[in-house]
Amino acid sequence: MFRQTLKPLCLLGLSVLAAPLAAQSPSATQQLVNQGNYWLDQGREDLAADAWRKLLAVDPNQPDALLGLGLIDLNQGRRAEAQRRLAQLQSAHPDAPQTTRLRMALGGGGGGTSQLQAALYAGQPYDPVPESALQALPAARRAAAAGRYAEAVRAYDQAFGNAAPPDDLALEYYQVLAGTPDGWERARDGLRRLAGNNPAPAVSLALGQVLTYREPTRREGITRLRALASREDVGGPARAAWRQALLWLNASRGDAALYEEFLKLQPNDREVAAKAAQLRGQGAAAQQDPNQRLLGEGFRALEEGNDAVAEARFAQVLRARPRDPEALGGLGSVRLRQQRFAEAGELLRPAAAANRKWQQAADTAQYWQALQEARNGGPDAIARVSAAVRTMPREPAGHVLLAQLQEGTDPAGAEAGYRKALELDPANAGALQGLVGLLGRQGRAAEAAALYERLTPAQREQAGGAGALRAALARARAQEALAAGDLDAARIELEDALLEQGRDPWLRLELARLYQRGGRPDQARAIMEGLLALDDSPQALHAAAVYAQEQGDWNAVYATLERIPAGSRDGAMAALHDVAWIHVQAARARQLAAQQRTGEAQLLLARVEASLGDRLQRADAAGALAEAYARIGSRQRALVLAQRLLSGPDAGTEERLQYAAVLLRAGQDAELAALLRKLDEAPMTPAQAARYRDLRTGYVLRQVDALREMGNLEAAYETLAPVLAEQPQDPRTVAALARLYAAGSAAALRDLDTAE
Repeated sequence: MFRQTLKPLCLLGLSVLAAPLAAQSPSATQQLVNQGNYWLDQGREDLAADAWRKLLAVDPNQPDALLGLGLIDLNQGRRAEAQRRLAQLQSAHPDAPQTTRLRMALGGGGGGTSQLQAALYAGQPYDPVPESALQALPAARRAAAAGRYAEAVRAYDQAFGNAAPPDDLALEYYQVLAGTPDGWERARDGLRRLAGNNPAPAVSLALGQVLTYREPTRREGITRLRALASREDVGGPARAAWRQALLWLNASRGDAALYEEFLKLQPNDREVAAKAAQLRGQGAAAQQDPNQRLLGEGFRALEEGNDAVAEARFAQVLRARPRDPEALGGLGSVRLRQQRFAEAGELLRPAAAANRKWQQAADTAQYWQALQEARNGGPDAIARVSAAVRTMPREPAGHVLLAQLQEGTDPAGAEAGYRKALELDPANAGALQGLVGLLGRQGRAAEAAALYERLTPAQREQAGGAGALRAALARARAQEALAAGDLDAARIELEDALLEQGRDPWLRLELARLYQRGGRPDQARAIMEGLLALDDSPQALHAAAVYAQEQGDWNAVYATLERIPAGSRDGAMAALHDVAWIHVQAARARQLAAQQRTGEAQLLLARVEASLGDRLQRADAAGALAEAYARIGSRQRALVLAQRLLSGPDAGTEERLQYAAVLLRAGQDAELAALLRKLDEAPMTPAQAARYRDLRTGYVLRQVDALREMGNLEAAYETLAPVLAEQPQDPRTVAALARLYAAGSAAALRDLDTAE
């Protein structure tokens, strides 16, 4: 409903125009200015134009009248006439804010910005409007004038480079934003910030108007408008907005005073008088129905921030009338303030079903409940947050949480989420910290440093403190050093980062990997053990489990993840838990097979397969179980399971690597060779590349052993030589070389002496 009456001040509502630079006392001239502003705010351009023409009859160069008529001309498509009025203003009042305003509406830049700021913002120091924004503003204003508010906001965002609006255009931007389906909350918050920094009546008026567009803040808006109603500069539009809010208000008997106060100023207003009479009738009924009195007291307490009294009154009504929608909605609103979102949703859903005015509150409760539950983890956390973001796409909190959940599996999506949150709220602490950290882990040190340098000290503190951000930059430099092959420099950077963020589990994991690569496994173990001594959170336990996985210690992986409650495991934790369980069971199956109890081993793995069910659709689980079958000699079942890895439409490098591992175990060398050739050209992450090299080495060494057993020692050595040159210290290649030496290869003997 509010979108039908919304009139952005930059387009129509001249109610925010400051008084002319020369101070004026109340006079016929000022009364006509106020009258024109009032009628324009009511959408009566004809009556507004009459008032301003009367002004021009007295003073042909009166700036408010020229501006008002010029904007009306522009709004009605008479651009040439608007240009003529601008020329007259530039001649008579070159530095006046009215001249600058009309020039901006027509799309021109140039001087006068500081004068406009002085007029609109009472001398507050704001940054000037960028020239690019001035050039793009007319398209946004034309769309807003036509009621196409979403299109207008997109044009404004384009003009501002998707940054926050410049201060001298923020007022008009937030008014247009308030007219969009998802923009009201951001507009309300933006106008509150403006009003906090700037006491100008124009800003107070705009905030009061926007607050009346939603029922939970309508009374606050009425209070603000009532305070402005007696002013000469904005009194007319304030009274008009006050009147409309009273007609919109879902009033109770306790609101009767709001109507009576308005009628003191406008005693002949029939609609407001009728609603006041209706409330008086409710008052009489309330004497017979005490629940109406309790509801009124509850809503007044809610408006005043007295949640305890409000909760008691609404609960008392619900004991008498358990399905009363007003009591349900009121108590649900209390629960929202208390951040008890699940309870709020239970109360607000039936309230919204009975009265649509509670729907927005119900949606808000559902949104924050989804985020609250997703923070506790669980396999469907990403899906739940994604659904919540779709319901409230302009709220940055959802984008930040979704990005945090995606960091491990979809870093590109995580980066997009952080950047979207910063587009909505450039100072969002979670998004700033998350993006700097993500860039750091990806080795994008220059981008992370540039973002860090743009932050104010206050923003750095909000984003987790300078220490956390410095740690992120150190991680970025470490990644760059690793890419350059400088392990020592990378280690020093990560050790410095650890001094800043000692409890960061993934930072510790990165450093442990470096120690492991540098031949210092004792240091690696100490780093990870130190983590669990400090922190046993799900993230810390997950990092410890990943480290154990990389060491091949699946019993430790499973035991560590078992310490995380099932309901607190996110998708990555749950997937690794399944794979670890498969490996633990596979080890038992191999023991049975080694004891010639192959049937029992097969039965054990069959029970594992049945237990996993649909979870075997994941490549890592299917690959692990297929490999387990292959290692007990059930090659046919292993290959059947492995075929699932490539049957889906999304089979990629990960699935092919899993399939290759099964083929290696099953001895399917011809198919494995073809698959390895294809994988050689595929893009891979560093971890995938390491697995590919390991598979290729395993395949080559098997060919070497086959040639050796056939007595073709020279061919066996020629096959081994490239791998030996690439991995001279790999125990497997050295062992293969030793077998060749034992078989009598002279070339192998020479290389074995070198390896030793």
